[in-house]
Amino acid sequence: MSGYTIITGASSGIGCELARVFARNNHNLLLVARRKHRLEELTSELSGKFGVTALGFSCDITQEKQRKELFNFISRKSIQVDMLINNAGQGDFNLFEKSSSEKNAHLIELNVQALIGLCHHFIPEMLENK
Repeated sequence: MSGYTIITGASSGIGCELARVFARNNHNLLLVARRKHRLEELTSELSGKFGVTALGFSCDITQEKQRKELFNFISRKSIQVDMLINNAGQGDFNLFEKSSSEKNAHLIELNVQALIGLCHHFIPEMLENK
């Protein structure tokens, strides 16, 4: 099986547009986001329009258990990861003193922990496969 490009946060915005760009350039895709119905629509669109294999995996990457489910899915499907696009992320425009500690904890989990966890998992394989 040829390699895949993984794009997180792929169900809308920049992630969705990146998926279209990569599909247009003949990349097989594994799209990751929380909104399963949107992933299904997008994978169908990309497969039909560009003739690539586009898979969707619905999960919340802020949850370590769900990240492990993603890793297990990739292993079960024997997916070779060629590229990882860590697109998922959020920000907060409030002044820090007005921000909530729960929101800050979520942002850290999404923008730091999940990103590091995904990179740590996939980079060794990508380096091995050049």
